[in-house]
Amino acid sequence: MTSHTEAQIIKTHRRDIYAIIAFLLLVLTVWAALSAAPKGAAAYVPKVDGAINLLDFDFENTVQVIAGFENYDSWPQNLYTPEDFSLGIPGEPQVLQWADYRRTDQLQYATHRLTLLLPPGEIYALSMKTAVYSQRLFIDGEEIGSVGNPAASKDEFVPGTLERTYFFTPQTEQVEIIMHTANYTHGKSGCNPPDSITLGKAGNINILNRRNTFLNAIILGCLLTSALYHFSLFILNRRRVTTLLFSACCLLLALMDKKLFFYLFPSYSWYVEIRVEYLIHFFTFAGLVWFIYLQFPKMLHKAVVYLYSILALLYCLTVAFDTSFFTGILAYFDYLSIAVIAYIVLRFAMSIRPGRISVMLGLAGVIVLGLTGISDILDTRTVATVFIIAGQLFTTPVGMVFFVFCYSLIIAIEYAETQRREEALAERNAMLDGLNRTKTEFLQDMSHEMKAPLTVIATGIDFADMQISESDGDIQKAQNALETIREETQRLGRMVGGMVNLAAMSVNGENRKRVDFAALISDNAEAFRIPLEQQNNSLTVETAPGMPDVFVEDDRFTHVITNLLSNAANHTQRGQITVAADFDNEYITVRVTDTGEGVSPDILPRVFERGVSGRGGTGYGLYICKTIVEAHGGAIKIDSNPNEGTAVTFTVPVYGGQEAGHNL
Repeated sequence: MTSHTEAQIIKTHRRDIYAIIAFLLLVLTVWAALSAAPKGAAAYVPKVDGAINLLDFDFENTVQVIAGFENYDSWPQNLYTPEDFSLGIPGEPQVLQWADYRRTDQLQYATHRLTLLLPPGEIYALSMKTAVYSQRLFIDGEEIGSVGNPAASKDEFVPGTLERTYFFTPQTEQVEIIMHTANYTHGKSGCNPPDSITLGKAGNINILNRRNTFLNAIILGCLLTSALYHFSLFILNRRRVTTLLFSACCLLLALMDKKLFFYLFPSYSWYVEIRVEYLIHFFTFAGLVWFIYLQFPKMLHKAVVYLYSILALLYCLTVAFDTSFFTGILAYFDYLSIAVIAYIVLRFAMSIRPGRISVMLGLAGVIVLGLTGISDILDTRTVATVFIIAGQLFTTPVGMVFFVFCYSLIIAIEYAETQRREEALAERNAMLDGLNRTKTEFLQDMSHEMKAPLTVIATGIDFADMQISESDGDIQKAQNALETIREETQRLGRMVGGMVNLAAMSVNGENRKRVDFAALISDNAEAFRIPLEQQNNSLTVETAPGMPDVFVEDDRFTHVITNLLSNAANHTQRGQITVAADFDNEYITVRVTDTGEGVSPDILPRVFERGVSGRGGTGYGLYICKTIVEAHGGAIKIDSNPNEGTAVTFTVPVYGGQEAGHNL
């Protein structure tokens, strides 16, 4: 940032930034409204005497979440059918924990049984994610669906993952759910059943599913819109590579939703899908790290970014191997990602300074995105997540949507700063052009105006030298020539002094201050009283009472007043000179009048131009006065008649708190 702080930029461009915040609030409001759909019960109902008793549960107004592996009776390395159970073939069940399922070398397939006590005769629905990584489901002895093919051999096994909802109507209070699961694909997870099942009446589950679908659509819509928008910025405006990288990250996170992937590629192979999923996982995390590094180059050490990127690339190469290999080492990459997220958050927190709003926004976005990413990682490890996102939503895309809004605010601030810099540059260029023109005009004027006095001086010197050198030279003529040289030298000095005085005037007004204008007029007029009286002129000063202050360079207006009084004195003998000042709500009006010889009608229309003088002067006095007055937002004019006197009137804006605008 330059002289403007980010807070000042936000104040100047608040409309665009408030629009972004309003849109975020709108999305959050829609999210909150949709969250009013039936949710899972706050307290989980434990299994008692082999069954989960839900006979007294309020299924009219809410749904029940059944979570925890301890609710299942399991038979490892067996695939029992309902007929097997009716014949009493299965032996004593086991209750398996997560550590048991990770023994993939000893546990590739299993049968799980879940017993529920429900009010009969109602239409219920079960909504769940498919077990890892194939599943067949029986309810009350009837097979109602399968994803993939759980089998007792790898050759017959077919993997598959999908969110599914199953409907059933129990005829008795006791409902028996039997589930076959198998896993020959993942190295660090086993054939465990779904870690949570949402159970409720069909109508409530449908409402919940529609709510989740709509929420999911909001997230996907935000991510895809952001990806397209930032890609357009990169193409159309040739923005930095960070814009393209951010667009790619938004697109990759949108593709992490298996439903979107399924809709785009309905005939995809599961083995292809799992590899694409892991590649997206690796590239997204690495891309976000690079984006943060490029957007905030001082936040992260280059060595950390390069090391993480190399490791992510190595992990990407592992997808060429068997699925059990690259899925088995994913945990190491995830834990490395958690460490990098913690490092990024720490670096942002250490860089917070007052006024650095873009860093604060970056920190907020990184914290939310980091926590949701960590939650997503821990959820895949079946560890309690930081956020509980309803239904089938992914946590990382939700965090990314928040990060998108933070980044949009950062972009808005940067755009406002770019605009301010461009405006400042244009203003500076205009000032430099003006100074260049002033310099050129100054040199041209000086060259033109100095020719005459320099010619007179050079001729006078030669003539005086001749008169002094010759024995019969006329001393009086030599003295007259020297007097002419002296006068022309003084005129040349006044000419140069006038131009220097004009050039010294502040272009940007940084030397302006609040000034008591009535006192300034009176003080400068009184300084001329004695010289005027020596010329038998009388001076009258009239300032209206209660005159307001002005915001000017006082030295410049001292020059204006003294110059006008000097002109009046030079053109008036035995007359009256009056300085009168009045004011209204906007301007102070000052009028300097004399009863002198007046200005010739031939030069009156051009009297404020450079080099125009009626009595052989420099012609810069009134030009400088006009330049000073107009630079302060005022105007100046002259009225004159030969032998009747002259009146020069100029205006100055009254003080109105100009410091505030001046300091911006």
